[in-house]
Amino acid sequence: MLSLHLCKDPYSELGTLFLKPAFRGKGRGSLLSFSRFIFMSAHPQRFDPKLFVEIRGFKNTKDESYFWNSFSKTFFNLDFFKADEISYIDNHFIMESIPKYPFIIEHMPKKVQRVIGKPHPNAMPAYSLLRKQNFRPNGLIDVLDGGPCLEAKIKDIPLVKSAKLYPIVIKRNINFDCFGFISNPSIESFAVVKENYAFDKDKTELFISAKVAKALNLKSGSLAQVN
Repeated sequence: MLSLHLCKDPYSELGTLFLKPAFRGKGRGSLLSFSRFIFMSAHPQRFDPKLFVEIRGFKNTKDESYFWNSFSKTFFNLDFFKADEISYIDNHFIMESIPKYPFIIEHMPKKVQRVIGKPHPNAMPAYSLLRKQNFRPNGLIDVLDGGPCLEAKIKDIPLVKSAKLYPIVIKRNINFDCFGFISNPSIESFAVVKENYAFDKDKTELFISAKVAKALNLKSGSLAQVN
């Protein structure tokens, strides 16, 4: 059954990211997405412990949402995009529009049943990326397009758990034998790159190139974060 649910407990929400097609590829999308978790690991006090994200729901090749057309649309005197736009500003109209009684899924058209909780094809990379970071479906779906909702505790996200701070040393002509996320964790100058780096033999200092230091606005002796 489907029934309207209001999330009363506080949570932090991941918003939608959109990268223009010309800039996609070469890991840019994952860098953009993961940089949010890296910021959270550097400043956990700024976030609620639980993280929540809505994944765009399934649409066919004609950009039609079966869930909206056969279910949600009946409760709103609006088109999909207007309802979606208003929901970001104030979603109280949803609770006023949709009846409180449960809806039996088996009574819905088969094509609607099949897409409940199913991500949009273009959202599958984001969905897979989040699942690998310990996000799990929480039994909720988006009220407009039927897309799945995922949640995780920030402290359980691998990228957050792996965060460590090191003073940096700018090096030239050495073997940078590690590869991963390096960031300037300060709020004022926060930046993230995915690049090569190395450690000293005691693993107390982080060796980075001058190019990386410039991109992160860091100098020798500054603290950088590795995830």
